[in-house]
Amino acid sequence: MDKPVEDAASPQSSTRRVYLTLRNDIIAGRIPPGERLKIDALKVALDTGASPVREALSLLTS
Repeated sequence: MDKPVEDAASPQSSTRRVYLTLRNDIIAGRIPPGERLKIDALKVALDTGASPVREALSLLTS
């Protein structure tokens, strides 16, 4: 997964970075339709905590 360069100083920017990365990966087809996204795997792949991943997934599903 490609990581957009952003200031990771605040939790909100971490959530935004994860959101943008996942959104871009979905649009580019790197995450296929129906694939189950696991928080533990995403937090390792995106080098972040579980909270930004959960918040980003919530934004993507809304």
